[in-house]
Amino acid sequence: MRFYVAPVSDTASKKDKAVALLYIEKFLNGTIKRAYVNGTIAVYYNNAFLRYEVKPKEFYSEGNIDKPLEEVASDGSKKVFFNNGTVRYF
Repeated sequence: MRFYVAPVSDTASKKDKAVALLYIEKFLNGTIKRAYVNGTIAVYYNNAFLRYEVKPKEFYSEGNIDKPLEEVASDGSKKVFFNNGTVRYF
C-alpha cells in the first residue's frame, strides 16, 4: 500500500526540504520503501534501514549549509567567505 505525503511548502527550511518525503510504500513482509522529493528511495525492514534503491546525490549537513568559511591571518585580521559569494574583511 502506498501513502503519499503532503508536499513541502516553499517557505520550509532547508533541512525540511532536504528530508521531505514523497511517499511511503508498505509491504506485507515488513518492508517499507520511503521515496524522498530529491529522488532518493530508501528500503527499510522492520523499521531498520536496509539499503538504498536509489542513492542520495548528497547529504544534508546542518554545519555546511549556511556556515561561512573563515581565514585568519597572522596579524589577527580575517576574511569571511559566505555561500552567496560575499567576502568580508575584519
